[in-house]
Amino acid sequence: MGCEECGFEYDLVKAPNAASSIVTGVAEFAALLSDSRADVRTRREPTQWSPLEYGCHLRDVLLVQRERVLTARRSCLPTFLAA
Repeated sequence: MGCEECGFEYDLVKAPNAASSIVTGVAEFAALLSDSRADVRTRREPTQWSPLEYGCHLRDVLLVQRERVLTARRSCLPTFLAA
């Protein structure tokens, strides 16, 4: 399973470490976005997202995953639609 938009591949083997990976990744990404030397709106190549575009996509994915976790906690038999 993967994301058609950014190419990320989900690896369920790494799921137990997801929380710490997210915290580390977000900290690294926040540092990139706050770097005053970087132009976060510019695509380095036409087929590659800018850091800002990638950050917005990351935000959206994390919000979808959050809602899925909350749904799973509220329901005995949760169902999820592909995002």
